[in-house]
Amino acid sequence: TATNIGSLFVGYSAGYTGTFTQNGGSVSVTTNVIVGDCVNGAVGNVNLDGGVFSAQNADQTAEFDVRSGTVELGPAGALVVDTLVMTNTCSHFTYNGGYISYNQLVLPVTAPALALKYGYNAGTSALTLSWPSVYVGYWLAQKPDLSPGNWSAVAQTPIDNGTTRSVTISPMSGNMFYRLCKP
Repeated sequence: TATNIGSLFVGYSAGYTGTFTQNGGSVSVTTNVIVGDCVNGAVGNVNLDGGVFSAQNADQTAEFDVRSGTVELGPAGALVVDTLVMTNTCSHFTYNGGYISYNQLVLPVTAPALALKYGYNAGTSALTLSWPSVYVGYWLAQKPDLSPGNWSAVAQTPIDNGTTRSVTISPMSGNMFYRLCKP
């Protein structure tokens, strides 16, 4: 456990690769986290396999800036940040479950719009729902009707090819409504 860290740099020096792995406990950064640097060839890798990692402060101005490399959030990990920045093409975020919460997600201006797309295969009675991978932490919810009440997460685990996250529901049975939910 480490708290009140001002700034954390992972793989920030030119030409080097840095790795940060957390399997439990809690880490609290109050100003910023910078992962890699696409311009100078530095690569950062962050593996959050367990515990809670936060980049937060009272003014809600702390940033978790992924510039080059990969951040992987595992099923037992938690990431809580004021602002998650993913504006570089050199940055990747692999969401394998776990808990993620952010106040703001900053993406490149060229990022695709957040939209839930669907495809239906009549031969197999399978419905495939997909959305852009860059919108990390969004999850697919379902409900048999539109009456007030809670939506539940679909049982299927999304597949992520690095560009698109998708869920295939097969076979389809009965009516079901779907939507994307933000953390």
